[in-house]
Amino acid sequence: MTIELDPLAVRRAWLNGAAEGSIGLGAADRCLPGAEGVNMAGLTGCLVDAADALRNVAVTGRALIYELGEQMEDCLDVWEATDHQTVGQLHALEDALS
Repeated sequence: MTIELDPLAVRRAWLNGAAEGSIGLGAADRCLPGAEGVNMAGLTGCLVDAADALRNVAVTGRALIYELGEQMEDCLDVWEATDHQTVGQLHALEDALS
């Protein structure tokens, strides 16, 4: 079975989504120093922990965007170099869903 796709359109869609995700993660990063510096008596430790958790989510999100982007490019390269019936595999996505 031939797989019909437009590699340029796939790349454009990915870049658009990845850019939006990166903007959101960057906005979260900019909020962290303010949250960590707030003195709310007994809640200060909780705020610092929450900021650390958000920072870790942002780091993981950026790594995921990068990794899936690289794997998508690999799949498109395979499709473009072969008979347009093979697209490769998104291993990170398969691992995350298993």
